[in-house]
Amino acid sequence: MSDLMTEALKEAWAVCPTNLVVFETIQIDHADFDAPLRLVNDYADLTATLETAETVTFTRFAFESVGAEVNAQGLPEVVITVDGASAEIAEALDAISDSADALSVTMRTFRSDDLSAPAGRNVPGEVRNISVEDVRVTLRIGFGEIANRPFPSELYTPRRFPGLVR
Repeated sequence: MSDLMTEALKEAWAVCPTNLVVFETIQIDHADFDAPLRLVNDYADLTATLETAETVTFTRFAFESVGAEVNAQGLPEVVITVDGASAEIAEALDAISDSADALSVTMRTFRSDDLSAPAGRNVPGEVRNISVEDVRVTLRIGFGEIANRPFPSELYTPRRFPGLVR
């Protein structure tokens, strides 16, 4: 993480109310899953409402999320490590190991004072690599090639914007 980002986080944490808890959650989804795996980085399960107005329960699990580095390659990657992964998680990931379908991950945050919707932007990604060692599962999540995306992403055409034509 860059020094500038670290300083911004320190400043944000310094002014954060002491009675507010921010919950980090991850949702792991695959076409072969009956239901997505939903985990919260906390000591208790969390029931919260998604952006689709669906109320779901995130299962408590200790996990570490290491943010994407800023680099010139344009391929940001987040590494999530789940320690003490249950047999349920290991079996689910093992069952899809031969599948050609992508394993998607959505990262969300919720505030303890408002569980009616995620507290910020959802960060969807695709798992690039899975490593399972005993009871530790490590997921490397990619977000596509941001550097090669057109900017602005909206096309300005004369049909939509007649003022472009003289």
